[in-house]
Amino acid sequence: MKRALLLSVAVLFLAWLLRRVGAGELWTVLSDLHPGWLAATLLLFVPTLLVTAARWRIVASVKRPISLGAALRMVLAAAAANVVLPAKLGDVGKGAFLLGGSTGDRATGLALALFEKLSDVAALATWMLLASAWAWPGRDPEQLACGLGAGFVAGFAALCVMPLAPVVRLGLPAPLFRALAGVASLRARPRRLLGVLAVSFGLWGLHLLQFQLAAWAAGATAQPAVLASRIPMAIFVGLVPVSFAGIGTRDAALLYLLSPFLDAPVALALGAFATLRYLVPAAVGLLFVGSYRTGMLS
Repeated sequence: MKRALLLSVAVLFLAWLLRRVGAGELWTVLSDLHPGWLAATLLLFVPTLLVTAARWRIVASVKRPISLGAALRMVLAAAAANVVLPAKLGDVGKGAFLLGGSTGDRATGLALALFEKLSDVAALATWMLLASAWAWPGRDPEQLACGLGAGFVAGFAALCVMPLAPVVRLGLPAPLFRALAGVASLRARPRRLLGVLAVSFGLWGLHLLQFQLAAWAAGATAQPAVLASRIPMAIFVGLVPVSFAGIGTRDAALLYLLSPFLDAPVALALGAFATLRYLVPAAVGLLFVGSYRTGMLS
């Protein structure tokens, strides 16, 4: 029932957007995409997926060494799960299949996957903060983005450096205690921790480059700093679990945020590409969903 409701919300949003922008105008933009920029956009799926798998391999190796191929299969299976789970919880869920065995092992794996996802969000917030400061036009979205981005980055930095012992002594529930222990195991290896943070930042640079290539394919002329500022805002809106896989809500956010800089059909075409970014890895990941457990994915 909940899934049907989320899908209904997505359909209603898309219907409203198509009525506002015009299906014909959107089709014109999509049919006139520059083939060279489009090819470059699609080819960039390969390095982004490989870098994502390399990051998960770094995180997972704290508790269990895995090959790059196994990490890639886990990432793709998680991408398929993300389509039906809100807020990309499939990425977190893959941690439960890393170690297997006892509840404690699964909790540790979940903690590591959650930390990876937090580093992912922090990296995106950092890009949003930097781009918003660079492209600052004195408008409310950039001011809000700078405030939220700075707040999240500061909170994540505190998680990386603050002493956990006083928190542990608060008498935490066992699952939360194991989660903090999983985070501590990564923090105990500073090089690995810095590696995860650096890879996350570079990975979102690739994602934003992919959006820029898609924008050029659609004929957009907006400054890259503007896109790098406002596209992360729309991505964060899409993570709010009110529609199926963020479809519709993310598109509406892109249309609103980019309206001063792009024609409405071009902004909506970027929304279509944003959805494609989820569907392409998910489609490949369907091959591995049935084997989404350690013994089969390794």
